[in-house]
Amino acid sequence: MTTMPGVQRPTGRKPPPVTPLPAASQPWMDVAKRYVLALGLVAFALVLKLLLGPVLVEQAPYLFYVAAVLVSGVLGGFCPGLAATAVSLVLVLIEGSGDTLSQPEIVGAAVFATLGTAMAWFGERLQRERRRAAASARHLQ
Repeated sequence: MTTMPGVQRPTGRKPPPVTPLPAASQPWMDVAKRYVLALGLVAFALVLKLLLGPVLVEQAPYLFYVAAVLVSGVLGGFCPGLAATAVSLVLVLIEGSGDTLSQPEIVGAAVFATLGTAMAWFGERLQRERRRAAASARHLQ
């Protein structure tokens, strides 16, 4: 029997096991550390924003928070990234205008919430792929 180029026959080996999600497999302290990291990054972004506020003068209210959300998602996973998004959004809206939000503020908040959720989701996907690669490498050893 001939095989097509690039197609391999099954070797009978089992695929490497997939590690479970972190919330199911890690102690609560590890989960708490992820949220502390996310909130710490948002706090750091707030401090930077307050220090550079006189220079930026309302030019980019979400600028520093984007980095905090991205790093929270990559290092902490989906839920800490989502928490960083929510806290950042609340902080920007609190320091924004007074009682009512303008249409540009609402659109900006919606765009940031959507992008923050996407960054958190991609961060979680990256973590899963890292765990799969590590499991595969352990399986090959």
